[in-house]
Amino acid sequence: MKRENIKFDMPQIALNLKTINIEADTPLLGMHFHKAVELVRVYEGEITCCIENTEYSLSQNDILLINSGVMHKLICNRCATVTYIQINLEKYSEPSAVYSGYFDKFIKNNNAEKFSILHGENELVSIFNNIKREFEEKRFCYNEYLRAYIYTLVAFMRRNFLSSDVKVLCDASKLAELAPVVQYIDENYHTKLSLAHLGAIIKSDRFRLCRLFKSATHSTLFEYINFVRLLCAEELLIKSQKSISEIAFECGFASIQYFNRVFKESRGYTPGMFRKIFSES
Repeated sequence: MKRENIKFDMPQIALNLKTINIEADTPLLGMHFHKAVELVRVYEGEITCCIENTEYSLSQNDILLINSGVMHKLICNRCATVTYIQINLEKYSEPSAVYSGYFDKFIKNNNAEKFSILHGENELVSIFNNIKREFEEKRFCYNEYLRAYIYTLVAFMRRNFLSSDVKVLCDASKLAELAPVVQYIDENYHTKLSLAHLGAIIKSDRFRLCRLFKSATHSTLFEYINFVRLLCAEELLIKSQKSISEIAFECGFASIQYFNRVFKESRGYTPGMFRKIFSES
């Protein structure tokens, strides 16, 4: 399991496009994730896509959209011809109402669909074909056309709940009120956080604060706090030599037992196994 750092063929547009002919049983990239959205279309043969812990079969004319940050790998059971497109949609998104990288990731993780598989002719295939044609033919003004089709993809993802755009997935007016609370959590996740104190930041009691956060984000405030703490714990597990108990307390968890349980429920691995897999990668 590893993070793939993509080098884009067209960095000014943040786009890659490749067609590959895969022989049966050809080893492909193992479980990985990246910041780019990935579209995969099968032209011949059949492949299997493992998304997180579930396998899905794709055959001729199927198209798959995998959201950014989602763990996945492709498995080829027999000869296949596949075209894939990778796009960093951060270049095409407006800043969110709440200026927090943690919050953007949280909304996407809890509200946006992680992937979509479509069969036969459909709107996503049309977008895919337009991008592929302009990329390959490179006719006059092809850069402008590519950007236009990518914005069409962004609209398609919003309409089909694949978008990570906070303003699309959440109530903007409520987010504006919550912004000071979110900022405080991001800066103080390692400390003990009480609902009473967080509510006081926006002159609210804890009950209204919890209702407001749930109404705005469709998730609970405790889920957000744990989400931020787990992201920071992930980074320390990968980049530091600190013990798991040190990391747990440094990230604000009250006990090592609670940290282990929450981490495994969220990531599917214990913190120790997560560190081992990444170190091997």
